[in-house]
Amino acid sequence: MRRGNPLQHPACYIEPRRIAPSTWISHVPFGMYVVSELAPRILVELGTYYGVSYCAFCQAVESAGLPTECYAVDTWQGDRHSGTYGAKVLDDLRTHHDPLYSRFSQLLPMEFDAAAARFEAGSVDLLHIDGCHTYASARNDFEVWLPKLSPRGVVLLHDTQVREGDFGVWQLWAELAPNYPSFEFLHGFGLGVLAIGAESRDRLAPLFEASEIEKAMLVSAFRLLGGRLELVRELGAARRQFEQSQADIESLNASVARLQTKVANLAAREPNHPPGLLRSARRFASGWKAVLRRKLSPPKLRQP
Repeated sequence: MRRGNPLQHPACYIEPRRIAPSTWISHVPFGMYVVSELAPRILVELGTYYGVSYCAFCQAVESAGLPTECYAVDTWQGDRHSGTYGAKVLDDLRTHHDPLYSRFSQLLPMEFDAAAARFEAGSVDLLHIDGCHTYASARNDFEVWLPKLSPRGVVLLHDTQVREGDFGVWQLWAELAPNYPSFEFLHGFGLGVLAIGAESRDRLAPLFEASEIEKAMLVSAFRLLGGRLELVRELGAARRQFEQSQADIESLNASVARLQTKVANLAAREPNHPPGLLRSARRFASGWKAVLRRKLSPPKLRQP
């Protein structure tokens, strides 16, 4: 491989700060590598959602000390595939992003086509397309932004392996890949890499000029690296579920203690209370404790 083995690049092993719900998390090691290797002057992401991919790009820029300008474009209102969502998603992203990356990064809440007018022709070195995943939308995003790409330009296309419903990125990838130096990762719903500019081909030669054995090795290795991050996310979710269940148990215990105190006070004031009332209350409390203990059972984690 030319320019060295990507798996020896330290960026592949940076621990991401942003762990959030995302099908992109398994591509974070490659995302950090490609930013560090390309050193883009301008990076644009179309479709950011929770910002897992975008914050990984920004973290790589910061870690390598690059002079990159980063821009995330999204309406943060959702679409036909992600579903609609409110302002909380963008607010949560800003809380994480702004203190860390606002020096060189901007979140642009707008439509993709409108954002294109803000960038000069030939200025964008790295473009990540991950918006609405119909064929028509993905093709429009590519065609509108293609003139903005520089001679160093690289395009990342996510969801190249999803063929259900009206997802059509796979079809666009099938049309584009034969026309440019290309590489595809099959895990994480598929991520395609296209070298649009002539200068980018040499920078990512370890991908584009890899032998079949080297390609298989790279795909497998990045799948394993990304799979570890998926497990980190799932473990974090399991930990939060456990902590919430513990809080529920403590709340129930407090409620049961109050109920038992009321029943005991009632029994003291009313000697003729129905027999077994206190026993029934205790059985009721024990039953609910058992239900919540079952909820504490840890979820099964997927194998990467």
